[in-house]
Amino acid sequence: MAAGSSAAAASVSGSGAYGLGLANERLRLLEELEREIGAAMQSAGTVILELSKEKPNWSLLERQTSQFMGSVQKVESELSAQIRYLTQVATGQPHEGSSYSARKDCQMALKRIDYARVKLGEVSRTCEQMLEQLRPRRRGEASPGWPLLAASTCQAALCGQRTLSSLPAEQTGATLRGRRGTATSLSPFPVS
Repeated sequence: MAAGSSAAAASVSGSGAYGLGLANERLRLLEELEREIGAAMQSAGTVILELSKEKPNWSLLERQTSQFMGSVQKVESELSAQIRYLTQVATGQPHEGSSYSARKDCQMALKRIDYARVKLGEVSRTCEQMLEQLRPRRRGEASPGWPLLAASTCQAALCGQRTLSSLPAEQTGATLRGRRGTATSLSPFPVS
């Protein structure tokens, strides 16, 4: 079929305006089908007119009938191809000229990025809160290892671990002397 080969040629030659060129090709094919349907109707009318005569021209009848049958077959095959194409487009299956799946993949990737951004923001806020809790209130009260403890606490929060809460405050180096001389842990995790 000439129409099928022209559609294949259009799909190969498409560049930046691939989708638009394919859409124009589809519309052009539909206009061709409309003209073909008109030609088929004209052939059918000629056959009916010839049959209404007392002495019909049989060679003209055969020629017009074969033209009508050829037109009907062409219209049927092209309409079937158009329906297959529209079925693929409507169900989201990959097809020539479709950017639906690429757009959908891009939208899903953007949603995953937004979700990751929100989660990273939450982790960042949690780390900042932990660092604020671990910073010494007054210069003389902090143990010398508080920056290391802050980093390891933040790292444990990122990994979802509660490793520091299982250690006694004396081993973590994060103790402050309270009013009555008792050790107080700076760990934000409850000691189990």
